[in-house]
Amino acid sequence: MPSPGPGVDIGEVGWGFARTRLLLSGLELNVFTHIANGRTQPWEIAQAARTSNRGIRILLDGLVAVGLLTKTEGHYGLTDEARAQLVEGAPGYRQGQAQHLEHLWQGWSRLTEAVKLGHRPPDPLPVPGQATVEEEDRAWTVAESIFPTSYRGGQVLADRLRIGRALSGLRVVDVGAGTCAYSIPIAERDASSRITAVDFPQVLPVARAYTGKYGVASQYKFLGGDLRMLDFGKEEHNLALCANICHSEGAANTKRLFAKLFAALVRDGRIVIVDTIPNDERTGPTYPLLFAVNMLVMSQQGDTFTLAEYAAWLQETGFRAPTTLDNPEGSPFIVAQK
Repeated sequence: MPSPGPGVDIGEVGWGFARTRLLLSGLELNVFTHIANGRTQPWEIAQAARTSNRGIRILLDGLVAVGLLTKTEGHYGLTDEARAQLVEGAPGYRQGQAQHLEHLWQGWSRLTEAVKLGHRPPDPLPVPGQATVEEEDRAWTVAESIFPTSYRGGQVLADRLRIGRALSGLRVVDVGAGTCAYSIPIAERDASSRITAVDFPQVLPVARAYTGKYGVASQYKFLGGDLRMLDFGKEEHNLALCANICHSEGAANTKRLFAKLFAALVRDGRIVIVDTIPNDERTGPTYPLLFAVNMLVMSQQGDTFTLAEYAAWLQETGFRAPTTLDNPEGSPFIVAQK
């Protein structure tokens, strides 16, 4: 099919769903782990996955087509990326990825309705802040899916801030802490740091588990509740981490959050914002713009925000003009000082 415009293939865009569904089904059937365990022929994989021979052969060939598997003389193998991230037990294994993708798949299927409404359509999903079994399960699913990438970003941030060298003994508030992926590297590099992890009560078991796993739980205290309602104190912290939380809060709540954190920081204290940031014209990069759509279908007010927007909100709150720190894992870190 010829391209209707420069650099855009409508057919490829239209079939984009196929890649997602192939990955999702491959994970649900655990085919990558079966192959890693030595089952390389279709009938062997079908037997391990408890599927039909015909169905697994077609699925495997589809995974070859999108570059997640290799095929040689009828035997299937793993690409480097699949071996590193899609096999159970691998260091970079995206545990929980299938469940998380399924959740996103369901939300995106209602995009047209969300565009009409301007927010997530009414559905059976739990309301943020309400502790339910489903919400707690989802907290674990999302945590297991995104922790490896977030933890690498946290290590980069700790290096950029020179934690344990230029900065030590920090009192940190980690807002919307989740797995504490961005504050754990601070604790690892500086045993004298003390961190308050803030999140919904149903998410805090995730935070406790990860801080325990990395041997830094003794440096943490945990504050459960709705961050819009919680009191972070007055001039108690040296550093406030807002890691991947502003996009879910929306513009108005983000500005209110900045005001609360300004009051909670000591003189010369710093706020660090980690998020996915489009350019000021909102023409790119691709991922921040797509993630804004994700927030439309998954939240009431969420969005992605530009550096210019963050800078204006921070300065309105009283922070000095923000600077940025390079982040090879994603958008630059935004840092502002009180």
